[in-house]
Amino acid sequence: MYKFVREERFFCSILAHLLLQKGPNLRLFLDLLAGRIDGRSKVAAADIQNAEIYLEYSFLRDYWNSLGKDNDAKRQLIITLLSRVPELQRQGVPKLPEAIADFNAFFIGRRGLSITKDIASPRLWSV
Repeated sequence: MYKFVREERFFCSILAHLLLQKGPNLRLFLDLLAGRIDGRSKVAAADIQNAEIYLEYSFLRDYWNSLGKDNDAKRQLIITLLSRVPELQRQGVPKLPEAIADFNAFFIGRRGLSITKDIASPRLWSV
C-alpha cells in the first residue's frame, strides 16, 4: 500500500508522521528540499531546530478565515509569519504598503490592485 496511494491526505499524514519522529527524517527531507531549491547540500542545524511541521494547510486557512474582515489582524499575521523567515530576519521584513490595494498587489501582482476592501488570502498570492 505504501507504494501506491490514492488519497493524498493519507500520504501526507504518513509523511508528517515520519517528519515528526526523532531521528534523521526531518534533516534528510530538508536537505533534499534545500538541494532542489537553492543548491545547498545541507540545512543548518539551527534551521532544523526551528522547523515547524503542519499536517494540513487547513489549520492556517481556517485561522485566516477566522480573522474575517479584520484587515489589521491579517496584516499583523502576515508580518509575524514573515518575521519568522530566517533570511528576512537577517535582511529585515520589507516595508509593506499601507493601502489595501497596494498591499494586495505586493503579494498578488497587478491584479491585486482590484482588491480594495480586504487583504486577500495568501492562497491568491503569486510565487
